[in-house]
Amino acid sequence: FDLNSAELTLHFTETVDATTLDVTQITLRNDTSAYHVLTNTSYTSSPNGPDLIITLSSDDLNRIKQITTLATMQNTTFLTLTSTTINDTSSNMVVAVDVSMEADEYTPDTTRPELVSFRLDMFSDGTPVLIVLTFSETVRASSVDPTQFQLRVSENDTTLSRSYNLTGGNVTTTDSTEITITVTQFDLEAIRLLPPLTHTVDSTFLALTANALVDMNDLQVVPIDFPAQPTTRNDADIVPPALYQFSFDLDSGVVVLTFTENV
Repeated sequence: FDLNSAELTLHFTETVDATTLDVTQITLRNDTSAYHVLTNTSYTSSPNGPDLIITLSSDDLNRIKQITTLATMQNTTFLTLTSTTINDTSSNMVVAVDVSMEADEYTPDTTRPELVSFRLDMFSDGTPVLIVLTFSETVRASSVDPTQFQLRVSENDTTLSRSYNLTGGNVTTTDSTEITITVTQFDLEAIRLLPPLTHTVDSTFLALTANALVDMNDLQVVPIDFPAQPTTRNDADIVPPALYQFSFDLDSGVVVLTFTENV
């Protein structure tokens, strides 16, 4: 089992018909309670033969990584399969593996996680602002350090008036490829004092250090500095409303206030 290349290699006693493979009949286990049943998003491109390489889909691979006691080393990597998993070239079904079989070889994950994209979001009531991060693989939520993230007006501008280092924030608690940081009110007010930072898609960039987080194998994230990464979407209304004009009717005693946006 190669966690780094996302490949599961099966060795049979004779030539099997690769076209009959049903990956959903294969279960990875840790020989106790933790397990994952492969989905039909994983596949093989192997020809008929005694050896079959299954390429794990991103969904299967990341789900396996989320289970912290499964496939973390050779002695936590076991497999079972049903008799309908595959046939030989004479249409004979494979002998089921009901008792968990340990992997003959195991290659750990050595690939560092990378930030794929990020966006800014906001709840309908206008607070709080959320930074939603998408990574190349499952990352450990408890390792995320918001203070290692920097927002910028442009990809290479780190001047104090055009960039801001987060001082904290609440992080989602589920290990996943998607992590959300809730920006603190303190940071939000500070960002609002640095226009046009995060006002539009074109003024929203993100940098991060290697200490920002780790994956499920404790590998540090690939840092992003120069250039910073542009956002894919900005749905956060950072700009506060401002009073544009007002009128006062002395006869009716009515004051009419006009703002720069809907309030």
